[in-house]
Amino acid sequence: MEQIQSEFNYRKFLIFSLVPMALLLNQANVIFGVNTSLSDFFLFTTILFFPLKKDIRLPITVILFILVLTGSVIFTSFFWDTIHFHFYADPNAVLRGYMKIVAVFLYFTVGYNLARLGLISNILKWFSIGAVCLGCLSLLATFITIPFLQDIVFYGGNRFRGLMNDPNFFAVVQSTALMYFWENKSMKLKAKFINCLILILSLFTSGSKTGMVLLVLIFIFKGIPIVFSKNLNKQKLTLITLFVLIFTVLFFFFVTYFTVLLDELSQIIPSFQRVTELFTNFEGAISDSGSTRDLAWGNASQLIKFSPFIGIGIGTYSDLAMFLFGNSTIAHNTYLQLAAEWGMILTVIFIGYLFYHMIVASYHSKGKNTNSKLLRDMLIPFLIGSLSLSLNNARLFWLLFGALVFFTSLKPRNFDNSLE
Repeated sequence: MEQIQSEFNYRKFLIFSLVPMALLLNQANVIFGVNTSLSDFFLFTTILFFPLKKDIRLPITVILFILVLTGSVIFTSFFWDTIHFHFYADPNAVLRGYMKIVAVFLYFTVGYNLARLGLISNILKWFSIGAVCLGCLSLLATFITIPFLQDIVFYGGNRFRGLMNDPNFFAVVQSTALMYFWENKSMKLKAKFINCLILILSLFTSGSKTGMVLLVLIFIFKGIPIVFSKNLNKQKLTLITLFVLIFTVLFFFFVTYFTVLLDELSQIIPSFQRVTELFTNFEGAISDSGSTRDLAWGNASQLIKFSPFIGIGIGTYSDLAMFLFGNSTIAHNTYLQLAAEWGMILTVIFIGYLFYHMIVASYHSKGKNTNSKLLRDMLIPFLIGSLSLSLNNARLFWLLFGALVFFTSLKPRNFDNSLE
């Protein structure tokens, strides 16, 4: 009886810690050069409680990878860069870089163990609720000026960033919550529609080109399986036909009044001006309006060429880029950033491991319980957003990835039951 009561109190404590941690996954700011979130406090209270209960587990492959990565990045930061580039790393910068690796590893660990304990659904639910609340705030603050909030939730005066340090990151996080509500089978259709609409509109307020590309790709990714589904009934077929007809009419209307519509949207939502460049001046959208991604990608590619196998280490990217190229811009591409810092060998191993679990999740989700697709789908915005942003330290990504690794290590039947 005492053991049952102890187990109940244990899970109760975890749930109380998880709700604020989940909500605060929607917040991140740079303090003293370190990307910090209030969710980290609740992460540590959770992670410290696992060893007390002797109830923490991780795959041996993950532990080995982290150990090898640690040795590699420390060697390259302090020794290889000095020998190869005649560049001396700042120990404080390297320490901050390693703190980021430790932090995301802890999020991965928590995600894995919460999935094992059947508590990951609490995180996903409350994170998504927080995202919808910020979506409502974005619509309110866009049309009604709230003086004391302007500097907090807006970037550059008109781009909504919520509690994040970057509007593009905000757009990726909102897209992740959008995937949660879209795939949520237990929610009523009306509530699902309202939540999805709020999240979609919040993407427009961010003025994020990445967010707009994500939105289009999400519609394609979720729409194609519906169109080619073998389980189409008359009702679904009628709705699809109606949707195609409406879309066709709107498409021709949009093409005819294309420029006028873009100008009107930019007048209503000033931050949308940046998005219009995707349609009117794609090359300028990549290099102008603060993006400078062509320069960032070029620098990253050069750093990879200089040290392809073991990379340049952590905490050295900006300083070394300034030392070599006179520009400290980060890669604005997670894959390039990892390849430059970790080297191609460890990056290929990591990306291969990630996509292996994404594929296995897709295979498991072919069963009757479609909820098994949820974690995979929520990771997709991060994988797409990583093409134009450096998201290697995104807490939510590593939490979701940890949970996914646990579920894909189970047999298909157990996988679906555990996620449910």
